[in-house]
Amino acid sequence: MENHYKKFYQKLTVAAGSISILILLMIILGESFFTEWVNYQKEFKKLSIAGAKTEQQAAASKNFPIEMKQVILNDFKRVDRCINCHNGIDNIEMADRPVPHRSHSGFYLKYHPVEKFGCTICHEGQGRGITKNDAFGNLHDSHWESPVLPLGIVESSCGKCHLSAFDEAITLEGMETLNRGRDLFISKGCLGCHKVRGTGGSVGPDLSSNGIKTKSNYPFQNIRGEHTVINWLKQHFLDPQAVVPGSTMPKYLLKESELNGLITYIMGLYPMDYPIKYVSVHALEEYKGKRKKFLGKEAYMAYCSPCHGENGEGKDYRVFKETIPALNNQDFFSMASEDMIRFSIAHGRGGRPMSSWGKGGGNLSGEEINSLTEYIMRWKAKAPSFQEVMASGGNAAVGNTLFRSRCSTCHGVQGDGAIGPKLRSQNFLSIASNEYLYTVIVRGRRNTAMPSWTQLNRNEIADIMTYVRSWQSIPSVYGTGRRIAGIVEEGKESFDTMCSQCHGTQGQGGVGPAILNIDFLKSASDDFLYQSITNGREGSAMQSWIKRSQGMAQLKEPAINSIVAYLRSRENIRPRFIYSNIVAGSPTVGKVMFEGMCASCHGMKGEGIHGPSLNNQEFLNAATNGFLQGTIAQGRSGTAMRSWAKGSQGYEELNEVQINDVISYIRTWQTRLIEK
Repeated sequence: MENHYKKFYQKLTVAAGSISILILLMIILGESFFTEWVNYQKEFKKLSIAGAKTEQQAAASKNFPIEMKQVILNDFKRVDRCINCHNGIDNIEMADRPVPHRSHSGFYLKYHPVEKFGCTICHEGQGRGITKNDAFGNLHDSHWESPVLPLGIVESSCGKCHLSAFDEAITLEGMETLNRGRDLFISKGCLGCHKVRGTGGSVGPDLSSNGIKTKSNYPFQNIRGEHTVINWLKQHFLDPQAVVPGSTMPKYLLKESELNGLITYIMGLYPMDYPIKYVSVHALEEYKGKRKKFLGKEAYMAYCSPCHGENGEGKDYRVFKETIPALNNQDFFSMASEDMIRFSIAHGRGGRPMSSWGKGGGNLSGEEINSLTEYIMRWKAKAPSFQEVMASGGNAAVGNTLFRSRCSTCHGVQGDGAIGPKLRSQNFLSIASNEYLYTVIVRGRRNTAMPSWTQLNRNEIADIMTYVRSWQSIPSVYGTGRRIAGIVEEGKESFDTMCSQCHGTQGQGGVGPAILNIDFLKSASDDFLYQSITNGREGSAMQSWIKRSQGMAQLKEPAINSIVAYLRSRENIRPRFIYSNIVAGSPTVGKVMFEGMCASCHGMKGEGIHGPSLNNQEFLNAATNGFLQGTIAQGRSGTAMRSWAKGSQGYEELNEVQINDVISYIRTWQTRLIEK
């Protein structure tokens, strides 16, 4: 019985082995004689023999082997078997043959021979596949992450080695669609929200390596039609919010050719994954951080226009759900200094859509930031010249009306001073020349509450000057325009011990005005400075330093000369920080007023709702107390920010003490100093 079972299992084993061998033989025979690639090679061989023009060609065609072919690409970590079907890819005699026997179009193989680059480095797909479906990897049940690219998008693969992401002047033949997408990406301001190779905004995702993303990296729940990367990008460009609910990316009305260009470009942004010898010089430089610089308008359009508008018009909260301030606003320019604009570009606004564009942020160079600042400042109205103003004559009665509407909020209705200094001072008027008055009006005082009124025309400036001059009752003593010689070091010592108590340790202003202010120093002559110190200002804390009383220190002429020399030495020195003038106010009182009047727009904690965020370290370092004083007092036309120094529309009018209380409260939020 035992031998019987033994023989049975031996026979069963032999039978099973025979069947297995038979199956293997059938598979081998099928692979060898009945698969796609075998049939394609046989077709190719017949076409080659039929198309042979010489005996040598005929002999070579007859000797064409039917066998598995592959290209091993060690540099690219790929194995490509595409040539099992595309046998005529590098044979110019096959140019008019049907696919897959047709030779490759264009000049591409001249620089990218198959034996060195293969096929999938450009066309994608599964290089090891030996059937069309496996190789293409684009069927709904395919699990290949990088399916073969449609011909219209193949140029995206050029981005792996050849793409200059920033320089429109660098173009290569055969990359027309990719280049068009790059140029559109820059001109539409996409860099304002997206980083590419280290440069750009941070509102949206970094796109530097977008080319390696596969469809598993995209959410398709809101996509109509094919679930492919190309279809996702297309629908996202046309309606970002429909594809990604809550997206802040705007809709773009794009032509089909523009869509294809953008899709090709986005899919062509790759990290540097290949050996350096294959990467073009300009692309390699960009990977290292060396790129073309955008200056002036080109920089603004590339980085700023998506949020602030092509013409600096900004975006309304009701439309964008995020207040984006208008830059092309004369009230803004009247208060915002170049320093403030430059600082805001470099440092941005932490926690807000406004990115930091300096080093470590958007990574713009100092030259680019300066150029951007200069371009934005070009929108500021150009003031009429001094000669044009003086030729207008001036009407004191009209000037009175203009003064009340423009100047009285800070200087008082009768010019007796409030936030701003007293103008109805004989000591002041006697030493202030017409050119000085003109310069102060049109230049303003950067980082103080004194706006620059460049938007006024020549008649309006002349009228205001004439009205202010009508208060003068003593002769003018303008001086000779001489330069006063003194010892700068001694002048600094005197300033630090005597002047800084009222004018601030950095001359930024406090009880007294900002006298180390560049605009002030460029307006005031040495004689003006000298006489201000010697004669003082009646009706103010500034007394004569030669005629001191009540045991107060006196200064002799050499000491005053040295102070003037020190002030003049600071005329072109730019401090490391934007120093704020000092205001005397009650934060406790200011908190109550802020919550009652300001919080509806700026938030209870200054976080920003309909209006900008004030509780922001970058803003508080850029905006001086003077900027806040002027903005609160004057308001900003074209926005919801009204003038709080002029009661209107049922709102309470704030005086200078109340404004300073509010500012004192706002300033309690500042916790650190940031260098310019």
